[in-house]
Amino acid sequence: MTNSTKLDLEKDLRKLGLSENQSLIYLTLIKLGPITASRLSEDIKMKRSTTYLILDQLMGLGLVFSNRKGKKTFFASEKPDRLEKLTKRMRREVISAELVLEKMIPALKDIASTGSGGESKITHLEGINAVKNILLDIASSKASWYVFGSATKLLKKLSLKDLREALEEGEVNKHKASSPKIYFITDKDILDLKEFQKHLPERREIKIVPGEIGVSSAMILYDQKIAMFSFEKNPFVTVIEGKELHEMVKLMYMMVWRSIK
Repeated sequence: MTNSTKLDLEKDLRKLGLSENQSLIYLTLIKLGPITASRLSEDIKMKRSTTYLILDQLMGLGLVFSNRKGKKTFFASEKPDRLEKLTKRMRREVISAELVLEKMIPALKDIASTGSGGESKITHLEGINAVKNILLDIASSKASWYVFGSATKLLKKLSLKDLREALEEGEVNKHKASSPKIYFITDKDILDLKEFQKHLPERREIKIVPGEIGVSSAMILYDQKIAMFSFEKNPFVTVIEGKELHEMVKLMYMMVWRSIK
């Protein structure tokens, strides 16, 4: 195993959740086979107490086992296939954490809204990645959201990959009874976006304004937030979070909506 290969493997193991020392000891055991802790600590130049601690952690993960021969205890790595079991366990833990988070976020939002005294929170973010992240946040909303402005210029600013990711995020709630509606007040160019047209047509309601919207900006109302986008040379998004302000702007939006035939 070359040094470059070893470094690559150590990086990959850290992506699976192993620490730097855990990765080092695991790879060393794969290379050397059964070995005592004292010999291992000498080989990798690590304190013996630390070596024992890491070995114990790796055994807890099911990646290392010990075997006593006479008065000595030897340590060896399990078959690399065990890493697959580790990733499956990590996946289960992530799913479990997501379920806990789903229950926890509404409670935290209630605490935040109670403590804020109804004041609005303003966040300003710059760059196309910021625009993309806010769009993903909007797409994952479980409530209806309302778009006003040049939706075409907004969607064209994203790469095809980013556009698909944002649209597919909205698919999550597609089959739920409470699937949110998506309202658009925009210009006719949006009808030419094929990638947009094939995603969730049953959830969209669109009203087309006469002519073209000349400004490179848009506003989206969602989850008691108002997101204002600019798509000029340096894209940015400003998000205002506040129930009363959101309700007032939504009321104005619906007045415009009803006025368009």
